[in-house]
Amino acid sequence: MHDARPQLFFLKSSTDSADWHNINAPWTLRTRFVFGDNYPGLPLANGDRAKTAAQMRTAIETEASSIADHPLAVPIESNSDTFSRTKTLAQGTSFWISPKGSVLLKTGERQYLRVPAYPHLEQQAIELCKSGDDSERQRGAYMLRSYPDESSIRMLRSPLSDPAAYRWDISSTKACAVYMVRVAAYDTLRDLEVTVPRPLLEECHQR
Repeated sequence: MHDARPQLFFLKSSTDSADWHNINAPWTLRTRFVFGDNYPGLPLANGDRAKTAAQMRTAIETEASSIADHPLAVPIESNSDTFSRTKTLAQGTSFWISPKGSVLLKTGERQYLRVPAYPHLEQQAIELCKSGDDSERQRGAYMLRSYPDESSIRMLRSPLSDPAAYRWDISSTKACAVYMVRVAAYDTLRDLEVTVPRPLLEECHQR
């Protein structure tokens, strides 16, 4: 679950106030008066919003169950510094790159959440690689870094000829382009130790 603001969850005893000291008394999750009746809801990784205590509790229990039943394909790295990236004219730091073993999910128009790379999210990554949105294809390619299997490798070969490019004028007479989706797919394949011919990743030409 994710929100731009810190979240607080309060538990309130469901028993009589006179029995507040009983450590065995049941407790309930309370959110009213914390978020307010008009609170739009807490964004969840699947795109839904939890607005009530019951919905939040269900989301937490579902997450805990998924962790217990579906081990990760690869362990989560402590950071992404081990990812060897191709240096390009428009290198910079890519927001889309997550530590191996995790993926970046979109929870809102400008909201993203890094979560463990559970098996059921691999299909979402594959679908993102087919998206009509350049940034989503790039994000999908980086997500597949956490799924080192044949399905990922087959999917990553297609973006090696992706036409999407970041273009800019390097001078009054020279224009350049970097094919960022190709870079993401190529670097991810290399990270998975798959050898492929290096595609055209960047180019400059006279205007």
